[in-house]
Amino acid sequence: MMEIQNRKITFLSLQRATIEEQEEIMCADLAPISWKEEVVRFLTEGIKPANEKDTKNLRIKASHFFMIDEELYKRGFSQPFLKCLTADEGNYVLRDINEGICGKHIGGKILVGKTLWQ
Repeated sequence: MMEIQNRKITFLSLQRATIEEQEEIMCADLAPISWKEEVVRFLTEGIKPANEKDTKNLRIKASHFFMIDEELYKRGFSQPFLKCLTADEGNYVLRDINEGICGKHIGGKILVGKTLWQ
């Protein structure tokens, strides 16, 4: 093996950055307002849509709902109060009921009944 004895290393120190920094901007993906949020805003804050026709439709829809402790419920005919769930919460409830004793052998009508009484 050959040894290197006279080796020169050039070291340069930069006074400023060679890459220009760009300003970072965080973009939030704003999802459209769901029907549930629209009803809650109407009931709690009285916020109405800009269109008069939409306001009338929302007023009719909101008459079937009410709030208890910041939770939205629907009035059911001869049924208990029906709590309005988000899509994720609804999937969780259905998955939880489906994983019960009968598992996947449960019929649709019985599944609805079990869901109402959970």
